[in-house]
Amino acid sequence: MGKWKNWAHSEVIDSLFSGHYLFIALAMADLWFNDIYFRHVYQTMCWWLQPDQVILLGDLLGSQWVTDVEFEWRVRRLKWSFAPLGSIRNIYLAGNHDIGK
Repeated sequence: MGKWKNWAHSEVIDSLFSGHYLFIALAMADLWFNDIYFRHVYQTMCWWLQPDQVILLGDLLGSQWVTDVEFEWRVRRLKWSFAPLGSIRNIYLAGNHDIGK
């Protein structure tokens, strides 16, 4: 049984990291659906609770080791996912993984 598990594991890993575009498409779809889900939850809670402001705490972007282009892309995703409704104000507090170079 141990040999089968090792073989299956290595085959899965090899297929994921050998440049298959399906894996890349699935990863992008996963991010897209996560962003839609976060936006839905955030806007539903804002509609339901009607707060004056929302504080988003720490490790929002995980940007310690990313390029400037990747950082800007993550910022756009964050702002879209947590777009405030009406006059609600978002306050962003950076965490230790949000502090870069």
